Amino acid sequence: MSRRDWLTAAVIAVVAAVIAGFLLRDTGDDPRPTGSTEPSSEQVMSVAAASALIDELSQEGWHCYESLDAPVVKRCFLDEPAGDDGSISIDVALTYADDYLARVSVYAAGVRDYRLHVDVARQTALKVGDALLDGAGARVADRLGDRREIEIAGRRVYGNRSGASIQVVVESASYDGRTLPPPDFPAASVLVRNAEAADMSCDVDDATTTCRTPPGSSIGMTITIAEAGGRVRSLAISASNVTTPSDPVVANMVSGYLYETDLGGGPAASRWVRARAGTDVPARADLGGLNFRLEGGVDRALYVTVGEITN
Repeated sequence: MSRRDWLTAAVIAVVAAVIAGFLLRDTGDDPRPTGSTEPSSEQVMSVAAASALIDELSQEGWHCYESLDAPVVKRCFLDEPAGDDGSISIDVALTYADDYLARVSVYAAGVRDYRLHVDVARQTALKVGDALLDGAGARVADRLGDRREIEIAGRRVYGNRSGASIQVVVESASYDGRTLPPPDFPAASVLVRNAEAADMSCDVDDATTTCRTPPGSSIGMTITIAEAGGRVRSLAISASNVTTPSDPVVANMVSGYLYETDLGGGPAASRWVRARAGTDVPARADLGGLNFRLEGGVDRALYVTVGEITN
């Protein structure tokens, strides 16, 4: 073979290799057939779609929180009256894994609400499915309360139902049901010490410590601290002024205890109790790695429970 023929053959081989490499790279970038109606992975359970969903819920009156840092969990709550004396509680919990959503849950419960919570849960599931599964809202809503699992855009979708509650869950195929961190409570000794500093007496019964104001106090307050595995897992506070039900000092005592113990970030939880005391329905918030639920206040006994954040 002459030198000229050899050079020509070499150029042809290089060009052929470049074309083949380009074709292989192009095939790898777009494995979906032309005209496919299945959404690509970038469109499903993305961080951007989740942010848009949270913004939409916030604009509609939901209260949304940066609930946990590792893994990142964000939750939005809607608590509303229903009927004459009923209420509904809905939450949307989003669990993140790097740059996408690994899990999203819609959970709803009702009290004397004539099943209104089911209707609101369906409306919420429609929003979630449309936003996070590229328009599959109706299919997600159909899984509410139904434990039979289906697949939508490569994600597992199933429901749960128990008593007056209903749920639908969307999970990535790789989601391993990882355990969330335990509630971020101060040590039990800190909680007891601050109760005793407020002239409360505390008694220990196995894994439960109960602290009470002295008999005859103008404001009766009880703090119940529950431990498990050597750490605090939940706490409940009840407080009231029997002779003067609308006494504002009741909320101030509860918020002051939260502030001094640094529960839920201390000042943040303290402000939240003062702002929400006296609401017509229970209120919820995720603060400082803990979930807070408040009921009553102003002209009724005030109840605050503090516990773990779930998804």
